[in-house]
Amino acid sequence: MKECVNLRAAEQPPAWPHVAAAVAPRCPAKTSEIRSLLAAVRADVPEFRRAESLAYPLAGRIGLIVMAMAQGVMRGPQDLADYAATLRQGQLGALRLHADRQSGARRCPGKTTFDRVLTAVADDALERVLRR
Repeated sequence: MKECVNLRAAEQPPAWPHVAAAVAPRCPAKTSEIRSLLAAVRADVPEFRRAESLAYPLAGRIGLIVMAMAQGVMRGPQDLADYAATLRQGQLGALRLHADRQSGARRCPGKTTFDRVLTAVADDALERVLRR
């Protein structure tokens, strides 16, 4: 019961912040909120790649970056990939990420996928999305 009191306290016990920093942030967004975000992203950053390249749609990847930044994930492509791995299947589906043909599970982008999107998208377009 003492832990519950500590959770409600104005300050956490000294050892807790260290543990909390090691835990990956979780996305609280509902699928309807994610779909709304994707509509806004598509308005500012249209898809420019060939249809064969769309396993990870551009709007979905940028939307994922926005969601990660809202949760405090800002240290680069590997942190973005780690954050993506925490998303539920419904959230990945709302981002329109494709399902694996064998397992049917939605796949989340990895580090190199985020590297590519961060270098391919114009800085001003990405900034517009983030500011909105």
